[in-house]
Amino acid sequence: MSLSRSTYYKRPDEMKADLRRQSEAALRAAIENVVADWPCYGYRRVTHELRRRGIVVNHKKVARIMRHASADAPSRP
Repeated sequence: MSLSRSTYYKRPDEMKADLRRQSEAALRAAIENVVADWPCYGYRRVTHELRRRGIVVNHKKVARIMRHASADAPSRP
């Protein structure tokens, strides 16, 4: 083979990538449900509400998903 060992092992596993996409889509849906219920909640309160509902997630991931989905809470005047 003309492929180095590190390159062979670095390749992403398609099954893991698909599972990661599915779990992120489910988390995005859960975040959208919380934001629909409480539109003024920011990422901290959304994270707390998700944990209260039994979904353990890091606050940085919630902030990233909310930022990309532009589901941020309205800013204060």
